[in-house]
Amino acid sequence: MKVNDKVICNGYTGTVIRTKDSPGSAWMGGMVEVRLSSGVVCVNASELELIAIDVGTRIYYTGDMANHEGHFVVAAIRSPGCFDLRELPGDLSHGREFKGVYDVQIGHEYHGHANPRFVTEEARQAYRRARS
Repeated sequence: MKVNDKVICNGYTGTVIRTKDSPGSAWMGGMVEVRLSSGVVCVNASELELIAIDVGTRIYYTGDMANHEGHFVVAAIRSPGCFDLRELPGDLSHGREFKGVYDVQIGHEYHGHANPRFVTEEARQAYRRARS
């Protein structure tokens, strides 16, 4: 695990900001400092789940008032943590693309509604399995 890795910490998405290998962090041992939306926490590295979004990762777009839902794939990485998405062929697909979607916009837990707008296909499938 290294600085700027995206992780899931206690069910929340965060970013690693300091590890035992960071300057001045010899005291940390197996601990990792993670920035969450609610603040910074220091946790044992074994409690974190690394999030890997790469080219080919399937993403579900939950839609909004003007745009229907859809299934997309990460087509390109613009910069670390920033992706271009391309819609997969399907009945309602129109070849849509989303350019410059940041990893913080992609949820790793789906609750059946449009927040967040983008979730991993794995999260969507887990939600569907739990509901059936």
